[in-house]
Amino acid sequence: MTLPACIVFSALLWWIDGLDPLNIASWMVCLFTTYVLTELDNVFQLIRFRTRLVPCFWLFVSACLNYVHPLFEVQLPACCMALSCFFLLRCYQHLMPVGSVFHSFLFLSLGSLLFAPMLLLAVPLYVCLHVYMSVKKWRTLWAAVIGLLLPYAGWSLWCMWFDDFQPLAAHFQEYLLLPSAEQYLAIPASHLVSAVLLVVLCWVGIVYYVATSFSEKIRVRMLFNVFIVLCLCLMAGMVGLPAWHATTVGLFLVVSSPLVARFFTLTHSRWTNWCFILVSLLLLGLAVWSVKIQ
Repeated sequence: MTLPACIVFSALLWWIDGLDPLNIASWMVCLFTTYVLTELDNVFQLIRFRTRLVPCFWLFVSACLNYVHPLFEVQLPACCMALSCFFLLRCYQHLMPVGSVFHSFLFLSLGSLLFAPMLLLAVPLYVCLHVYMSVKKWRTLWAAVIGLLLPYAGWSLWCMWFDDFQPLAAHFQEYLLLPSAEQYLAIPASHLVSAVLLVVLCWVGIVYYVATSFSEKIRVRMLFNVFIVLCLCLMAGMVGLPAWHATTVGLFLVVSSPLVARFFTLTHSRWTNWCFILVSLLLLGLAVWSVKIQ
């Protein structure tokens, strides 16, 4: 699974959805997220071997699951999630982390303009910042608060100019309703199967990381702990927000890619090689299934 091959493969599957401007823009945003994940893997050396499996896994799975192709519902929030993680990891033992903290929470807030529950991730992100990133200054707290409030301050000024705060209020109201049984039953079977597959792969990656983390540097352990916390939070989001399952799966795919890639990169047994082939075939089958439904 090479990155150029994944780019060509994703272009073909996005082409099946159509060549309208929004679809092309969605593919371009997905490629930019791939670049962010590539830089994240290179800069922080998450996997001690040189590999492109982290961005490849994100791009390959995103291409196979056509319900994560929409631009505003999935790809832009996922891109903001990747950028937020990138700046958050830059804070590890940084002498002046204020700027990185600000940008991390700013991108999280920008993503929440399209998917408001992303704001809830600010709490575990700040806990990770305090516990794993060794950032314990009051200035970083204010940087995080300002980063979260800045996009909504701009939106509030816009609403004040037009004297209409209804869009801002409606942005949050739709997420306050409890999920109903109809929303769970409305999830297509292909979406449910793909979500279960990603969750299983993530848990395999988590268990393997816990079992082999003693061989990693302390820095790498702290960074992977952040991904594990985010994965657990987004698993809860996938269960609690069935009406927005496509968005939560897209966000989950971003934060679970390093764990899954680490498992398949560092294991060299015949069993895991066959598992990798099986997972690839299952994802291709899901792609065909989704295209036939469409």
